[in-house]
Amino acid sequence: MDKIAVGVVAKPQGLKGEIKVQVYSSEMSHLVNVTSVFVACKEYGVASSVIRQGSWYIKLQGLNSINDVENLRGQEVFILRSQAHKKNKNEEYVVDMIDCKIVDKNGKEYGTVDRVENYGASDIIFCSSKTNFSFPNVAGVIKKYDIDNQKIVVDAKRFEEVVVYEN
Repeated sequence: MDKIAVGVVAKPQGLKGEIKVQVYSSEMSHLVNVTSVFVACKEYGVASSVIRQGSWYIKLQGLNSINDVENLRGQEVFILRSQAHKKNKNEEYVVDMIDCKIVDKNGKEYGTVDRVENYGASDIIFCSSKTNFSFPNVAGVIKKYDIDNQKIVVDAKRFEEVVVYEN
């Protein structure tokens, strides 16, 4: 995928068409240099961009009033992958984790990643198999991301300590 979701439009900001974006990641300094975004399936040039108080405020080209941006409230904001934060070692974009198989180092398959959500303390990875399950992405659970082969390798012992199976 060439686009990555970075946040959601929280609300219009001011009267001149600026919007407040609630960003999914705590790493947002790279967003100040983004030149275009995709909102509601449309590409917009970014006229101005600033990070303030944990949110990203942007002014989209061609949208000049609160009325122009009100309908964007609640819409996801995407950027091109080429403008995204550079990944650190053993870090992946959530979009790349979807449909990966969860396996241990011996090749035992546990299930497939359906979605990843964050509730503050850590990402929670939701998976499907014969019995659906979820687990927090906390220290020691994920050993390796093998996105090219659509696998996420977990430490079996640590995984079994934190996994939650559905009834």
